[in-house]
Amino acid sequence: MPLVCLIVALADSHGNINTFEHLVDYVIEHEDSSSVVLHAGDIFDDGYNNGDSVAQIIRLKENFRDLIVARGNHDPVDVFDEYFEHLPLIRDVCENVSVIAIDSNRQMLRQVDFIKNEIQRRPDRHYVILLHHHLVSCSDGSTSPTFWKVALTNVLRENDLIVHGHSHVSAEYRLENGTLVLCSSKANKKRYECNDNCTICDDDSSLEYLRTRFDNDIWSHERIKI
Repeated sequence: MPLVCLIVALADSHGNINTFEHLVDYVIEHEDSSSVVLHAGDIFDDGYNNGDSVAQIIRLKENFRDLIVARGNHDPVDVFDEYFEHLPLIRDVCENVSVIAIDSNRQMLRQVDFIKNEIQRRPDRHYVILLHHHLVSCSDGSTSPTFWKVALTNVLRENDLIVHGHSHVSAEYRLENGTLVLCSSKANKKRYECNDNCTICDDDSSLEYLRTRFDNDIWSHERIKI
C-alpha cells in the first residue's frame, strides 16, 4: 500500500445528471489515478435516475484505485444496497490510513461502537470517517451540535479526519479534540445558506470537490472549483 495517501472527496451529486457527468469528467482528467475517491452520499434523487447516476459512479471506480460511498438521505436503502457495499465498512486505503464509511441515517449507536472498537483494535492507524450528515448547523463548527458531533468527538483523535456532505456548502473546522472536519459538498449547483433552517440562498454556478493528502502524519487539503 502507498505511504502517501491521496483522497478525492465529493458529495451531493443528485439533482442534475449532466452536472455530475461534467464533474466526473473533470476529476478523471485532473486527479491522480492512484487516489481513493470518497462520495459522502446523495447520489440518487429519492430513487430517480438510478442508472445514469450509477454509470458515473462506475466511471470513478474504473479510473481510480478505490471508491468508497456513504448513504445520503436521498439514497433509498434498497437502491443503495443494490449497488454499494453494506455499511458500516472499513477499508485500509494506505499504509497507515483506514476509511470507515457509515450510514448516518440509522443505527447510530451501533455504528459509533463500530468506530470505537476499530480504533481501540488498531490505535496506531489514522482514520477517515465518511458520513453524509453535517455535524453542526453552522460552517465554523461553533453551534448546534448534532448527535454525530458529540459522538465522534468522544472517539476520534487529533490526526483523524471527518468527511461529510449534506449541507451543500463549503465548511471546515476542528472538533474540540482537534479532529479536522471537511464538508465535501458540492457536486451540484444548489447551494444552501448555512443557518438553522438550511434554506437555499442561491444557485452558485461553481462545482466543487476536495483534494486531500496525508503525508508524514499531516493532513493537507484544497478545494477544487470548476
